[in-house]
Amino acid sequence: MRKRSSGLHPSSPGERGDPRGTQALGLVTSQSLCPDSSRKSCTTPLSLKVWSIETCVLLTSPSIPAVPFGPVKSLPRAKMAAALAAAAGRLRRAIRRSPPWRGPSRRALSSEAPPAPATAVRDAFLSFFRDRHGHHLVPSASVRPRGDPSLLFVNAGMNQFKPIFLGTVDPRSEMAGFRRVANSQKCVRAGGRHSDLEDVGRDLSHHTFFEMLGNWAFGGEYFKEEACSMAWELLTQVYGIPEDRLWVSYFGGDPKAGLGPDLESRDIWLNLG
Repeated sequence: MRKRSSGLHPSSPGERGDPRGTQALGLVTSQSLCPDSSRKSCTTPLSLKVWSIETCVLLTSPSIPAVPFGPVKSLPRAKMAAALAAAAGRLRRAIRRSPPWRGPSRRALSSEAPPAPATAVRDAFLSFFRDRHGHHLVPSASVRPRGDPSLLFVNAGMNQFKPIFLGTVDPRSEMAGFRRVANSQKCVRAGGRHSDLEDVGRDLSHHTFFEMLGNWAFGGEYFKEEACSMAWELLTQVYGIPEDRLWVSYFGGDPKAGLGPDLESRDIWLNLG
């Protein structure tokens, strides 16, 4: 992102998410990150926008292996750096192995395995927030919600944290102690208010089953400035995306709701870029 006003775009009210949440960068990718913005020369294009509450990466994969989660351990700085560098290296190697996108195929489905850098993307994301920024890793909740009659399927990474947002979390539970958290959540959007079923096939960024990676701050642990800074660091230093290839949007306001534009987030992004 160049340091100029045209590199920031106010998002419309319909795209803003919850304006009360922490503004962070969202990254959407199908099967692989694309080092080239041309659809004819990469696996899929990138779509970047500012989302609320979380920095998230959506990964689509027909079969995503489970990620072993364990307690957060205090590692020496050298080991933390080595683990993060190894994850970033695996990601870059996976991107380089991805063949160029040749347009929609007209042949029937075959047994040819598609590019699968999802594991490398996930690994780099979780290692980054655990080792460099001290986040606790939380495993994916069941895709079928438990104790939540308002959802047929889990459709976002925030669903398992609803008790915290609603103030109904059991003070004796592990969740009550969450402060810095990162998670890898499998999601289904095939019905209900947030169904993507009708949009699948119309573009390259809507899916019915995907994985959402997110970082979360509860209890005022950090807010917009830190969340934006972490997102920028992840995208440019770990994923290696050139800064001038990133475009950022911010909440442009909603006069009907009496909400002004989020100029604070705009200024944070301009200072980072």
